[in-house]
Amino acid sequence: RTLAVAARYADTWNTFGPTLNDAVRSRERLGEECSSIGRDPSEICCSVLLGLTAGTAWTSPAQFEDLVAAWSDAGFDEFLFYDPPYARAGVEFAGSAVVEEILASSVPRLRHDLP
Repeated sequence: RTLAVAARYADTWNTFGPTLNDAVRSRERLGEECSSIGRDPSEICCSVLLGLTAGTAWTSPAQFEDLVAAWSDAGFDEFLFYDPPYARAGVEFAGSAVVEEILASSVPRLRHDLP
């Protein structure tokens, strides 16, 4: 039902996955809902909240850039990040030096390089 409402009214649809494959399937279902009402799915920005589950933490600049690139390649347009990932069930810890490096170098590079 949520995807049907998003298809009809949303400018942006957000997910947290929980995995990339899950999110892609949901985005495909959103596209089907759009098609059923005659709406172009590309009118809806697809965003994702990362850092909540294992495999979506950002513990190094390379890992962060790979993570964002994978989701971008899968068709996601905007990225929201849970406050720097901290140790919790299955999610690795991101130290402050890593966070600073990501913010100083990775984020500007990705803003420039990604569509």
